[in-house]
Amino acid sequence: MIGEKVHNNELAEVKEYMALLPTKDEVTGLRNYMRQNIDKFAADNNSFEKDFNAHLAIIRRYDEVLSEKASKHSVYLLESKQNEQNRPVMKDLDDRILNNLKLIKEGKE
Repeated sequence: MIGEKVHNNELAEVKEYMALLPTKDEVTGLRNYMRQNIDKFAADNNSFEKDFNAHLAIIRRYDEVLSEKASKHSVYLLESKQNEQNRPVMKDLDDRILNNLKLIKEGKE
């Protein structure tokens, strides 16, 4: 039985290690501190998620408005381009109509 007994130096080592372990109050305090921090983080995360979703909705609406304006602008550019291309033809037609009206007027007189 004496061989199974703890030696003094081993017992001293165990006591040293035991002294390094936290007390029950320290563990409880740390647990409460961690719980508070995790709860605060969860609340901050939920707030961030709500704000993030609100910003996404704003960006989505802004994108819709820009797309609509870009579409209108594209139509305006296309119309302007067509008008510029057809301007000489339209001028020629207007001149012909004016000449024809002038000839008809002269013919009646």
